[in-house]
Amino acid sequence: MKQTNYTQKELQMIEGFFTDDEWQAIECSLEDYKLIDDNAAELASQIGDKIYSLYDTYREVNWYELQRNSQGLW
Repeated sequence: MKQTNYTQKELQMIEGFFTDDEWQAIECSLEDYKLIDDNAAELASQIGDKIYSLYDTYREVNWYELQRNSQGLW
């Protein structure tokens, strides 16, 4: 997987590309795509992992900043 460090602003921008319903549609489409064959399943898993990683990183950054703000560390 390509490793890239994103800023919080970049993560927010990427997340904002799609609505929650659109992200859900992408996820469902990947699940359907996995059924084509083993190569498609592997590719869909890689894409899904990247999307999950993006969301996970975004949530971690937001949680960390909320903690710092609530402790008056900014």
